[in-house]
Amino acid sequence: MKIIPLETEEIKTFLKLNTRYEELYKLLDNIFKSDEEGYSWYQNGIVKEVNSLYSIDN
Repeated sequence: MKIIPLETEEIKTFLKLNTRYEELYKLLDNIFKSDEEGYSWYQNGIVKEVNSLYSIDN
């Protein structure tokens, strides 16, 4: 089991975009495997990917 922290804004974006489980799992698994740590891991992984998803659909 992998535990990945997510802020409310990122969760809301996933829901707003109707992100499918398969897409979400692949995205978060790639971020989880990243070598970065801490704040930069979150900003360069989670936030960056969520923003790219959001910009594609808008």
